[in-house]
Amino acid sequence: MHEDLEDNVHTYLPGLKGHGASVAGHASAVTDNDTGKSSIGFNCKLWLQHRNIYGLEEALQMSIAGARIINLSFGGSTSNESDIARVEEIHSRGTIIIASAMNNYINDPEDPQNIPMYPASYPHVISVTGVDENYCHFNSTPGTPNGESLNHCETVDLCAPGYNVLTLIGNDSYQAWGKTGTSFSAPIVAGLCGLILSANPCLSPDEVENILKTTATNIYPYCNNMDAYGELGAGLINAEAALEMATGGVPRTFFNFTIEEGENITWTENKFVLDILSVKEDASLTIESTIKLNENAAIIVEPEAH
Repeated sequence: MHEDLEDNVHTYLPGLKGHGASVAGHASAVTDNDTGKSSIGFNCKLWLQHRNIYGLEEALQMSIAGARIINLSFGGSTSNESDIARVEEIHSRGTIIIASAMNNYINDPEDPQNIPMYPASYPHVISVTGVDENYCHFNSTPGTPNGESLNHCETVDLCAPGYNVLTLIGNDSYQAWGKTGTSFSAPIVAGLCGLILSANPCLSPDEVENILKTTATNIYPYCNNMDAYGELGAGLINAEAALEMATGGVPRTFFNFTIEEGENITWTENKFVLDILSVKEDASLTIESTIKLNENAAIIVEPEAH
């Protein structure tokens, strides 16, 4: 077993290596051990399971056995009724399901290969695609296959890092360059879900998904992400804001806003209104993002404001 996993593994099947070890490390590599990489899941425990390529029966059995979060870094373009039923039961048991949106590497929003993939596109599954360190979904970094993008489509829910991410590989080694794919983006979201449930274990799968989406950073204004408008979900996960919301506090991204007289403002990033959003007389506010209102927050638009 990889040195950066063994202290966090609850259940292990011999033979895990390669892709599986890499995925596990993104969810919950051991943190604060002066070794390798840190993970967003901090020290959440891992249940490492081989996959039956014929369906999601193993995922269902893990949910029955008590797994709170299941990451599925695989998929294809075909859905089936048996797996839909399994996902429904997994969700009904209170288990969060995250899946990779897959990697088509097609830099063309009209290309039919950017289509819903499964299991990521089933109802109650959080579908995750990737961005780079500059919030770019369409990445041209050398080392990326074809220098193009990961999958994007209307069923994607969220984004996480997906290009050249530091990854666990064989012989207790690590690699970042060329390690690209939504297989690595999805477990980062799974790790954040683990962190959220560590802080508030009473949350349901739907509540966790709402927290992730509500606090996500809008990435459409960056790079040429507008070429995939509506196909990158709610945006890039924001761990700090998500944890604030999960623990009952007001996320630190909530503020009061006043657009002063004569100002002409355009919002392209998500905003969270604490108590009041005020647009003064002769001021203009154009909103090209998502606005979330805290409970009892008010929007006041004065005469001649836009």
